[in-house]
Amino acid sequence: MPELPPLPTLEEETQRLLGFLPEGFLVRNPDSFSAFGTYLRLAAQAALEARAFTRELVPQLFVVTATGAWLDEHAKGLGLARKEARGARLRCRVLASAPGTFPPGALLGVGELRYRAEGPFAPNVLVEVWSEGVGSRYNLPPGTRLLPVTVVGGLEALEVEEVLEPGLDRETDEELRARLILAWPALGRGSTYHVYVSWALEDPEVRKVQVIDDHPRGQGTVDVVIAPARGLPSPELLARVQRVVDERRPLTVNALVRSPA
Repeated sequence: MPELPPLPTLEEETQRLLGFLPEGFLVRNPDSFSAFGTYLRLAAQAALEARAFTRELVPQLFVVTATGAWLDEHAKGLGLARKEARGARLRCRVLASAPGTFPPGALLGVGELRYRAEGPFAPNVLVEVWSEGVGSRYNLPPGTRLLPVTVVGGLEALEVEEVLEPGLDRETDEELRARLILAWPALGRGSTYHVYVSWALEDPEVRKVQVIDDHPRGQGTVDVVIAPARGLPSPELLARVQRVVDERRPLTVNALVRSPA
């Protein structure tokens, strides 16, 4: 979008309005203490505010410059929606000297991250915990130990075994904008780089995509390499995206959705 000229000052706009008056107009005193000058400046201020509003509105009318809720409205027009943030659910192994029960609202954590646990526990038994907040930072690698924040009798720690449901960050304007720009190529069923990127990004967990379309495994093959916000994709995520690609790819293409090497 071309650069818009700067807004004039109130006095400049006042003089511009004076220029519209006919030569023989009887009242021309622009003094700010006169009734005429007061109304003239009110009209100039209204014109400036209207122009300022227009300057703010115009960028929101285009996908490449829209932001926030305006970009969400563009997404709705294409049948898309912003990926929202969510918390993580982890499976952990109990390290305890004796069985027990998590008290209501029991918290465990590592650093500034906090997780909720509930129900009974026993040594070396698997339990589930839920993050207090949302975002990918709650996706901890296996082996991470969560220490009790709330006093729990007999409990030493919980050791992360796996991420059952990964936490997600809210999609940024730039990430959503990239998906909207890819939406038009994805309407076809062709075998193009941008189409595979668009299909993969439909899954809320996928945040990074690289398409290798130079026949990596032989003639007619395409590799779609995906990754979440943190770490490597789970087998479930790979399978979900593979199903989407298989439903839409051309019959002559062998497309493989895989993890980064």
